[in-house]
Amino acid sequence: IIMARCGQAYRERRRFASSVLKTLGMKEGTGSAEKIIRQEACKLCRKISMKNSQPFNLLSDVNNAVSNVICALVFGQQFGYEDDTFRALREGVVEGSARVRNAQAFNVFPILRFVPGLNRACKEVLADIGKIEDFIWQQIEEHRERLDPANPRDFLDMCLLEVRGHGRVQGLTEENVMYIVSNLFLAGTETTTTTLL
Repeated sequence: IIMARCGQAYRERRRFASSVLKTLGMKEGTGSAEKIIRQEACKLCRKISMKNSQPFNLLSDVNNAVSNVICALVFGQQFGYEDDTFRALREGVVEGSARVRNAQAFNVFPILRFVPGLNRACKEVLADIGKIEDFIWQQIEEHRERLDPANPRDFLDMCLLEVRGHGRVQGLTEENVMYIVSNLFLAGTETTTTTLL
């Protein structure tokens, strides 16, 4: 959504994603995601209290909580913080975001991608994004297998139903859904974590 080209199809996909997120609780009042956010906030408070007033880096713990809220809305499930799959996803988001910030020169001077030594940062960013995309494709496959058209549970279910047959959103494919979810993670996790800290 964030990095996509503008145009009518893009605007329709963005409008669709926004309406689905609102349906799932990204709004104020009744039917909001407040319950999920409170659960993660409680987990975060317990984790902080276990530090016994010792210094620690809050970034990782807040990032875990934010990522889990996004997972609950997008995939319909929350992960344990020690879950290997969840850990790989978080690391991809955190490391990818940090590397993207450091690799901004590649956006200004794309020719730098071909300079030996400098192109390593570009390859690392692509590897981090690849981890996230692999995870999302795995989730799309699992959701496709257990999709119940009468009872969509989360963002992916609603997107897959739209891809499968409704056709109201121009150009919505599973690949577009993967990019939308990837952007939700990359932008949503980084922005929300930074805002909270």
